[in-house]
Amino acid sequence: MKSKRKWLILAAAVLAIAAALFLLLRPKAALVRSGNLIVNGDFSAAGENGLPDGWYTDAYINTAGYTDYSLADGVATIVNYALNDARFAQDVPVQPDTLYCLSGEVRAKAQGGLGGNVSVADVYVFSESVYDSGEEWVPVRVYGRTGKNQHSVTVFARLGGYSGEALGTASFRSISLEQVDSVPPEYIAYQWYKSENKTTGEDEEGEHSAWPWLLGVAAIYAAACFGLRSVVMAAGAGKKKRRDWAALAAVLAIAAVVRCLIARRIPGYGVDIGCFTAWANMMASQGAANFYSSGIFCDYPPGYILVLGLLGKIGQWRGTGATEMLVKLPSILCDLAAAAVLFCFARKRMPPKGALALAAIYAFNPVTLAAGAAWGQADSVMALLILLVVVLAVENRWAAALPLYVLAVLMKPQALMFGPLGLLALVYVLICKKERRLLIHTGIGLGLSVAVALAVVLPFSKNMEDPLWLVSLYQGTMGYYANVTVNACNLYFLFGKNWISVEQTAEWYVRLCAMALMVGGMLSVIARDGLYRQGKRYLAFAALMAAALMAVTAIPMPYQTLGMVVIVCSVLLCAALYVLGGEIRHLPLLGALLLMLLCNLGVMMHERYLFPALLLLAMACVLERDRRVYLLFAVLTVSVFLNVGLVLDRGVRIGGAAGHLDAPAFSIDSDSAALEYIVSALNCLLTVYAGAVGLALCAEG
Repeated sequence: MKSKRKWLILAAAVLAIAAALFLLLRPKAALVRSGNLIVNGDFSAAGENGLPDGWYTDAYINTAGYTDYSLADGVATIVNYALNDARFAQDVPVQPDTLYCLSGEVRAKAQGGLGGNVSVADVYVFSESVYDSGEEWVPVRVYGRTGKNQHSVTVFARLGGYSGEALGTASFRSISLEQVDSVPPEYIAYQWYKSENKTTGEDEEGEHSAWPWLLGVAAIYAAACFGLRSVVMAAGAGKKKRRDWAALAAVLAIAAVVRCLIARRIPGYGVDIGCFTAWANMMASQGAANFYSSGIFCDYPPGYILVLGLLGKIGQWRGTGATEMLVKLPSILCDLAAAAVLFCFARKRMPPKGALALAAIYAFNPVTLAAGAAWGQADSVMALLILLVVVLAVENRWAAALPLYVLAVLMKPQALMFGPLGLLALVYVLICKKERRLLIHTGIGLGLSVAVALAVVLPFSKNMEDPLWLVSLYQGTMGYYANVTVNACNLYFLFGKNWISVEQTAEWYVRLCAMALMVGGMLSVIARDGLYRQGKRYLAFAALMAAALMAVTAIPMPYQTLGMVVIVCSVLLCAALYVLGGEIRHLPLLGALLLMLLCNLGVMMHERYLFPALLLLAMACVLERDRRVYLLFAVLTVSVFLNVGLVLDRGVRIGGAAGHLDAPAFSIDSDSAALEYIVSALNCLLTVYAGAVGLALCAEG
């Protein structure tokens, strides 16, 4: 009876959340107007600079020598001498919630990326790509609907695209933007979202950086964590009551409302929202079999594309296509589900008040609000799956843990970072326990993993000529941003290496700092606690770490090689700590430590990659019952939130390449640079502290 009432309470909360979300989703209609809305769409008039009057030029890389623009005889031409995303642009007034067709003629001799095309700014919306048309003009077009509060759209005649830089030449003529009353069946009506940012990189008048507000939110959250520390860390079991579930339902309902308000109030990161809505609509119209084979740029694996396909079908049923609110829903729901899983896991091992406090701390974690409800990214989906995998692993339920891990990898490639440590935990359990039941469950888990992989991948494979297309997709995705750091406030950001190529040679002092931060905290614990007196293993451990530090410092290497060294050393260190601790309960803590080492000392890291570490640290608070872990969770939340918040703020407010965080090598001067470097230093210190805490707790274990 108690169980029935518990599920009724949770069902009521879910229904309340669903009702709130339903009220936020409404389409409108608009009157049809006629005529070409673009000024000088035939390129017949030239301005004082000799380029098309009424148009301006823009590019991902504006460095001299990359791109040339020209106009002759009604033809506008772009020449990219190196890979770039360059365009003629025009801001055009439009009506809200209205269908439009953007069309033109393209002649190109281009290589790579998205070739020559016409497209819309701030969203991932492109016409057909033209690569090698010879002397022929190829007609292209793209259809879309404007947002309900949208009054302008920026159109591009473009060579390249977001994550699709191209090389070569593209010429354009007869560019037109016209309102239409319907879309031909062979085309898709994409959602055109125009955020408040300017593609020129200049702020709107009166707009200022949000960093003071971000600091305020971070301070409030830190104070809340401090106030609840005694509740979360209280010892004992406590009396479990039915009203605990009602309290959880209330927390989740409030958290859902907050997320919906944020999702509607704060525009998502334009390019990501554009990609997700475009992919969702394409899945809905063309299906999985034609998705990757169509040649569309997509750096996400099939798992999350299936989720987007479902959202596209919902949008198709509603008659609006996938919208920003729709593509934000998976993150919103997964954040709430993660808080519920934390509560259930903690309630078995600590007082119910502490479990509820921990669930609330995560439900209102500002990182989840910023990355999910505001930004619209999918990190919450992978993080929830990783949490479930670790929960099941701790309970030795590997038959379920293994297929869920495969599903996590099929959602986002970043889940692969947890693989080596998880594999070690499984092998260690099998060797130590030697139970037939565990072997059987592991075999079942492996079989289910294969079944999950086939169920997700096969629908996309029908029209793929390359049998290893999925391997190529992962290789391309994980190596696409070949930059030392991609807006991640870490060690390399501290040295001004944001967006620097990984092919550059890493300076000796950078290599020294990377290894010192990796091993410094652990060496300090060995010296401070006198662990070297307890056995030769600690002396050998310290000697190996010191040798690695000196070797990496002494040997010249590019950043790409340094990144590989960091990966290997980080995995080996965490594996050694796991064997030292000898208990599965250390898995969440060491998983978080591994992620911190990789994100703060590894290369090609984005600002959101530390997201899952917060869930693992929250889980570690339950298993370790140590205030140092709780402190690490709270402070890391602050640093990750500030990093994510600053990137989102500049992306929405400024946009384009100019909207990145401070990047001296590319002349990007951020108006929040001081805070960005402070956050980078804080992340470096947290890495040292996490290593020290990890070794101290594993040595005790």
